[in-house]
Amino acid sequence: MTPKHQLLVRIIGGLLAMTLLTMTLLVATALAASRAGQTSPATLELWLWLLIGGSGMFGGFLYGLKDRSLVLPHRTSRFEIEPGFVADCLFGLAGGFLIFILLPGNFDFDAGIWELTKIVAVAVVGGYGGRALVSKVLSQQFQELEQDIQSLRSQNKQGGTALALLSQHFDDDLDTPPVDEAELKEAILAAPASIKTVAFNMAHDFRNNTYEEHPERIDRAIPVLEALIEDDVTNRYHRNHAELAYVLKDKISPEWKRAEEALTKAIEIRDRRNHSGFRLYEFNRAICRIHLQAPLPLIKSDLDEALPWPRTGDLIRHPHPIKARALIEWLKQNRDQLAGWMKDNGINLPA
Repeated sequence: MTPKHQLLVRIIGGLLAMTLLTMTLLVATALAASRAGQTSPATLELWLWLLIGGSGMFGGFLYGLKDRSLVLPHRTSRFEIEPGFVADCLFGLAGGFLIFILLPGNFDFDAGIWELTKIVAVAVVGGYGGRALVSKVLSQQFQELEQDIQSLRSQNKQGGTALALLSQHFDDDLDTPPVDEAELKEAILAAPASIKTVAFNMAHDFRNNTYEEHPERIDRAIPVLEALIEDDVTNRYHRNHAELAYVLKDKISPEWKRAEEALTKAIEIRDRRNHSGFRLYEFNRAICRIHLQAPLPLIKSDLDEALPWPRTGDLIRHPHPIKARALIEWLKQNRDQLAGWMKDNGINLPA
C-alpha cells in the first residue's frame, strides 16, 4: 500500500470511526432523554437503528482492509464500475441489520451505555461478515422457495390423481370400471385441502341426485366421506359426519345405528364450534331413533330442537306421507301421550 493509500485509509477510517462514536453519543443522549421523558420511544428507536447501520458499515469497511489494501471505486471497462470499498460498506450495512434478525435473544435497549456498547460490537461483527450473512440468508430463502415449489408440484400431482379417481368413482357409465376404495381413500387423504372440498361437494351432489331414484348407488359416497372424516383429525367439519349419516339412513339397507352415531357427532361438533342452523341433524336423528325404538323423551327432545326452525319445523308439522312415514307412525302410536304437544305445535297428520 502506497503512502497515499495509507493516508486515504486513515482519513476514511477516521471519518467512519468518528461518525460511529458521534452516533453512539447521540443515542446515549437520546436514551437519557427518553428516561427523563424528554424524547419519544420512536425517536430513540430510530437513533438505535441508525447506530446499528453505521456500525455495520464500519464493520464492512474493516472487512475491505483484510488484505491490507483499500480498493477505491473505479471503472474497469466502458460499461463496468468496480464499487470497491463502497460495496463492502453496503454489505456491512446489510450484515449489521441481518445479525440482529438471525441472533437469538433480545437486547434491552433501555439498560444503558454497556448495552449500547454490545449493540455496536455485534453490529460491527455483523458488518464484517456482511457478505457471508447475506449469502446465507439468500441461500436459505432460495432453499425454502425451492421446497415450496416442490411441495406445490407434489400437491398438484396428488390433487390430479384424486380428482381422476373421484370422477371415475361417481361415473354412472356402465362401462366405467369400479375404483378400488382403499386407493381412493389414500388419494383423498394425500390431496390438498382444495381437492378435499371438491370431494365433499361431489359426494354431497351425488347423494342428492341418487337417494330417491337410485338408492342402490348412494353408498358410493361412503368411502369418500369416511376418508374426509379420517382426514379431519381435529374434528372441525360437522358436515362430513352429517352427510355420511344421510347416506347410511337412505341406502337400500339402512344402518340406523351408525347413522344415529354420525348425526350425534355432527351435532357435537356443530355446537362446539357455535355454528347456527343445521337442525336437519336433530330431525334426521329423531327418524333414526324411531327406527331404533329409542325412548319417547329422547325422540321428542330432537323434534323440540328442530321445531323452531322454519325448514325442519315444516317437515314436522306437515310430515310427508311417504318420506316421513316412520315419523307419522310414531306420532300415531304415541298420540295419547303427545296430543297436547302436537296441538301446541300445530302438527297435522295426513289422513
